[in-house]
Amino acid sequence: MKIISTLPTLRALDLTDVYLPNFCNHFNKSKKFNLITDEVDKAVEPFNVTILDLEGTGMSRLCFADWPSLRDLYLYRNNISVLEVNQLPINKTGLMRVYLDGNPVRRVEFDEKNYEFLKSRTNFTRLEVIMNFTLDCDCHGAWFARAARDYVITAILAGCSDGTPLTIVPPERVECDKFSCEGCICRRLWKDNMTRANCTARGLLTLPRVPALKEINASNNLIETIYAHDLPQTLQSLDLRNNRLARLDEAVVVALFEIPNRGVQLSGNPIICDCENKPFLEALRDHRTQVDDYNNVTCAGDGKTMDEVDFDELCDAKKILLTVTLAVSGMLIGLAALVGALYCRYEKTIKIFLYARGICLFCMAEDELDAEREYDAFVSFAHEDEQFVMEELVVYLEKEYKICVHYRDWIVGDMIPTQITRSVENSRRTIIVLSKKFVKSLWGLLEFKTAHFCALSEGRVRVIVLVIDDVTEDDTLDLQLRGYLLTNTYLKWGDPWFWDKLKYAMPRKGMVETETVPRTLSDLSNFNRSNMLRMGIELPALPSPTTC
Repeated sequence: MKIISTLPTLRALDLTDVYLPNFCNHFNKSKKFNLITDEVDKAVEPFNVTILDLEGTGMSRLCFADWPSLRDLYLYRNNISVLEVNQLPINKTGLMRVYLDGNPVRRVEFDEKNYEFLKSRTNFTRLEVIMNFTLDCDCHGAWFARAARDYVITAILAGCSDGTPLTIVPPERVECDKFSCEGCICRRLWKDNMTRANCTARGLLTLPRVPALKEINASNNLIETIYAHDLPQTLQSLDLRNNRLARLDEAVVVALFEIPNRGVQLSGNPIICDCENKPFLEALRDHRTQVDDYNNVTCAGDGKTMDEVDFDELCDAKKILLTVTLAVSGMLIGLAALVGALYCRYEKTIKIFLYARGICLFCMAEDELDAEREYDAFVSFAHEDEQFVMEELVVYLEKEYKICVHYRDWIVGDMIPTQITRSVENSRRTIIVLSKKFVKSLWGLLEFKTAHFCALSEGRVRVIVLVIDDVTEDDTLDLQLRGYLLTNTYLKWGDPWFWDKLKYAMPRKGMVETETVPRTLSDLSNFNRSNMLRMGIELPALPSPTTC
C-alpha cells in the first residue's frame, strides 16, 4: 500500500497470478461508503487506479468500495462466492466494469436500498458485471434480477440455475421459500410475499389451511365438501377440478364468490342438479366470470351444463314428488281408517276368524276369546274323591276363580252326557282329578274324553290333570288317557309347588295361551309314536271330536 501511495499518478495495476488471498487485508485502506449519507473517511486519500487486474490471485471476497477511480476490475479465476455490491465503488461517476468469470458465485448481496440508490444515479453511474455463472433466483437475488431487468445494472451472461437468463426472469417466478404444508408443496414468492400451494393428486379430503395463501391447486383429489373457513380473504385462485364435490351449502357459496377477482375451477365434479342444490347452481351461473371452466361444469348423471339446467323444472319435480307422497299418505291413512272402522264393526267376527287360523294370537286376550264361557274351570272327579275336591281343591280355587262342580251346578233331570258336554263347553279349563277310582268311573272317562277332544279341535290347552295317587303305575289305565299322560305334563298332589303350578295353569286375564296341542288324533299318534311303540301300546281309532 505504501508503494501505491507513493505513486499518485498510477492508473493501472496488474497483479495477475500473484497469490494474494488476503489482498483485502492489505489494500482496504478506509471504511466502506455509507450509501445513505454518501460519506467516506476524508482522512484517507482514495486510490487513483482505474484499471486493476487481480486475475488468479486467490482472493475470496470484494473490498473495493473506496477505490472510486476504478473503471475496470478484473477478477477472473478467483474464489469469490458472494457478490457484495456494497464492496464496489457504486457511488463513482461514470462506467464501472467488474469481470467475475470463473468464480463460484452463488449469491448476490443486493437489496432494495442498493436498487433505489443506483436507480437514483443512473445518469451518473453505470455498473456492468460480466458474470458467466448461474444464481439461485430466489429472494436473495430478486432485487439484483430486477436491477438487471430495469437496466439499473448491466449483468452480462447472468442466468438462473435453471438456465433462464437473469434479465428475463419474471417476478412471479422468484421464490423466497419452498416448504411442505399439510401434504402439499407451498411456495412463497418474492413479488408479493404470498404463498401458492400445489396439492394436485395428493389424496386430500379437505383444503389446506396456510397463512397468506393466494393460490391453491387442489385438483384430482377426494374432496367432497369445503367450508367457509377454508377460503381466506387472500385467496385469489382455487382449482378444485376432478374432486367429489356434489353439493355446497349457501354459506360456503357466499364465501366462495365474495372476492370479485377470485378465480375458481370446478369441472370434473359430480355436481347434483336438484332443487336442494339450487343456491350453488344459481351462484355458478351468476358468477360465471369467476368460474374459469364454466362451460365444462356439468351435472352428475345427465351431463347438462349450467346453462342447460332449468331451475324451475327441478323444483317442480320436487313439488310433484311431494304431491305424490302426500296423496299416497292420504290413501294409506284412509285405508287405515276404513280397516279400523271395519274392525270396530266386526271385531268379534274378525277375532274368531284369526283365532281359528292361529293368526295374531298375541293381539287377543283369553278373556275376550272365552267371554261367553261362564266358568273358569270344570272339575271332573270320582265320587270317592269328593272329600279332596270339596275340602282342598274347590276351597282354594274359589278364592279367585269361578268353579263348576256337578254336585252343585248341574241341572237336576238332564242327561249326564249332556251335562258333561255343557260343563266342558262353558268352562275355560277342565280339571281332571285323576285317581284309581277315577279310571274305573265311566262318567269320569267320558268327561276327560269330551274335554280332550274339545282341546284338540281348538288347538289349545284346556285340560289340567291332577294326579292324587299312584294311578300312573296302573297297568289297566285307559289307553287314550295313558297316551295323554305320555304326551302332556300333569300335576302331582304332594308337590311343594302344587298350588303355584295349578294357578299358573288356570286362565290368566289379558293373555292367550300360546301352547298348542295336536289338532287331531293322528297328530297325537305321530307326536308320541315312539313312546307308544316302546310300551307296546297302539292308539285306537276314535270318533270325531265333539264340537266345542
